[in-house]
Amino acid sequence: PSLNNMAVLGNASQIALLKKDEEIASLRIENAMLHLKLAQMENREKQLCRQNAFFRRFSQELQQLVQSLMEALKRCQSELRTLKEEMGEMADHLMAIPTKLSGDIEQKMKAVFAQSSIKVRGVLTNKERQIIALETTIATKNNENQILKQKYEVEKTRRKALHNTLVEFRGNIRVHCRIRPLLSIDKSTKESQTFENVIFADDEETVSVVQMRQTLSGAHPHTKLFEFDRVFSHSDGQQCVFREVQPLLTSLLDGYNVCIMAYGQTGSGKTHTMLGGSGGTNLDQQDGIIPLAADHIFKLVDEKEKELDAKYELEVTVGEVYMERVRDLLISEDDVRHNVALTTEGDYDVLTLTSRPVYSPEDIVHLVRCGMRRRAEIATDIHEHSSRSHLIVTLTLSGSLQCYSSVASSANSTPHPSPPGSPRILRDTTPLASPLKSSSAGPITSTPAKQYSKIPRLSDSSFLSNSRKPYTHASVPNPPPSSAAHQVKPETYSRSFRVKLQLVDLAGSECVGMSGVTGKALRETQCINKSLSALSDVLAALAQHKSHVPYRNSTLTQLLKSSIGGQAKLMMMLCVSPSPKYVSESQRCLQFGSRARQIQRGPSKSRLK
Repeated sequence: PSLNNMAVLGNASQIALLKKDEEIASLRIENAMLHLKLAQMENREKQLCRQNAFFRRFSQELQQLVQSLMEALKRCQSELRTLKEEMGEMADHLMAIPTKLSGDIEQKMKAVFAQSSIKVRGVLTNKERQIIALETTIATKNNENQILKQKYEVEKTRRKALHNTLVEFRGNIRVHCRIRPLLSIDKSTKESQTFENVIFADDEETVSVVQMRQTLSGAHPHTKLFEFDRVFSHSDGQQCVFREVQPLLTSLLDGYNVCIMAYGQTGSGKTHTMLGGSGGTNLDQQDGIIPLAADHIFKLVDEKEKELDAKYELEVTVGEVYMERVRDLLISEDDVRHNVALTTEGDYDVLTLTSRPVYSPEDIVHLVRCGMRRRAEIATDIHEHSSRSHLIVTLTLSGSLQCYSSVASSANSTPHPSPPGSPRILRDTTPLASPLKSSSAGPITSTPAKQYSKIPRLSDSSFLSNSRKPYTHASVPNPPPSSAAHQVKPETYSRSFRVKLQLVDLAGSECVGMSGVTGKALRETQCINKSLSALSDVLAALAQHKSHVPYRNSTLTQLLKSSIGGQAKLMMMLCVSPSPKYVSESQRCLQFGSRARQIQRGPSKSRLK
C-alpha cells in the first residue's frame, strides 16, 4: 500500500508540474503579447514626440519672429517720440529768438527750419512705412497660422471619415468610451488614495490612465494610453453621445441589424447613458440613447414613408437575462420559462417574449420604463441601485415594399421585361392608429399582385384580436399608358425585410470584496461575472479567428450572437469611472474594449430580400 500511495503521490506531483508548466507557457505568451503591445505603444509615442517637436519648433520660431517684430516696432516708436521731442525743442528755440533780428537772419532761420521739417517728415514717412510693413507681416503670419489650423481640422475630419470607412469594410466593432464625472460615492476610505481623477480624455480618440508607481527613486506617475473610435469626457452631454449613434439608426432603415451595447463596472453610468435621468415619457436633455433613438427612428420612418410610399411596423420586446434565465419584463408575473431557440437563419432568439406594437416614441419609452420597474436590482456598497441583470430592449422594424416592373409587347416583337432600374412602389393609405395597443404584432406579409381587397385599420377590433394576423399593403398604382401597338403588362414583386435594433444595458462587473454582497446577491454577482467572462471569451475567439466560438457558454452570448458575430452593426459604449477607487475595474473595462476593437468580422449584411 505504501508503494501505491507513493505512486499516486508521484503522479499527482507530475500532473501539478504539468499544470505549472502550462501556466508558465501561458504567462510567457501573455508576456510576449504585452511586449508587442509595449513596442507598438513606444512607436506611437515616438511618432507623437516627433510631431510634438515639429509643432514646438514651429511655435518657437513663430514666437521669435513676433517678438523681433514687436521689438522693431518699439524701436521705431521710440525714435518717433525722440524726433517729435526734437521738433518741439527746435520750435521753442525759434520762438525764443528776438523779433528784432534782421530779415536775413529770419530768412536763414526759416530756411533751416524748412530743411529740418523736410528731413523730419522724410524720417517720419520712412518710419511709418516700416510700421505699416511690420503690421502687414504680423497680419500675414496670423493668416498663415489660421490657414494651418483650418488645414489641420480638415485633415482631422478626413482622417476620421477614412477611419470610419475602414471600420465599415473590416466590420470592426465600433467602440466608444465615456468617462463619467467624479461623484461623492467615489470617495475612498483609504487615506493613501486621493479624491481626484486618474482617467482622462486626452482627445476625442485617446484615454489615459495615470497611476503613481513606487520605484527606488520614489513615486512616479505612470501613464497608460487606450485608443477608441470616440472618447467622451465628463463634460460631454447626452446629445453629444447620441450624435455618434445616429448613423447606425439610418443603417437600420437601410436593412441592417443594429446593436448598441453599454459595458462597464457597477456605477459607471451605463443605465444613465442608455436611458438617462428623466423619468417621464417626454424627451428631456438628460434622456439617453434609448429615448433619443426612439424619437429619431420615427422621424426616419416618416421620411421613408413619404419618400418610398411604403409603410413600416414597429414592435418592442423588453427582457432581461437574470441568473442565466430570460425574463419577460412586459408582464407582471412571468411564470413561463423562456427558452433560447435556434432559428432557421442560425441565430438565437426567444420567441415567447411579449411583443408590443408601437406607434410613437412615447410608446417605446413607456414600455421601457414599465420594464425597468420590474428589473432586478439591489443596493450594494458600490451602488444604491445596482442592476442584477442584463437588460435587452429589442425594436423590430418590418415592412414589405410592393414594387413592379413592366413587360412591353407589340405585334412585331416578343415580350421582354423592362429593366428594373426604378421599381414602382404600391402605397398603403391606411392610417396608423396613435394609441398604444396591448396586443403584439406579427410579421408582415406581402399581398399577391392581383388581389386588392379592403385592408382593416389598425384600430379595428377584428384586427387587434389576433396579433399574428398578416398585415398587407394593397393600394393600386396608376396604370401605365397603353396603346394598340404597345401594351404594358404590370409584373409585381415584393421586397420584404425584418430588421432589429438591440439596445443592451449590461449588468456591471463588480468585485465581491468591494460590493459587500452575500447570499442571493453573491450568486447574482457570480452569474453576472460569469456571463461577462463568457462574452469576453467570445470576443477573444473572434479576434483569434477560431473555428469554434463559444456562444453557448452563456444565455447572454446566445442572444447577442447575431450582433457580435458579424450580421449586425455593433457599437459598444464603454462606461468608466475616473476614481482611483475603481481604477482596476476601469482598466479591465478599457482592455476589454481594446480587444473588441481589434475584431474583424467582415462587412455587415443587409436584411433586405
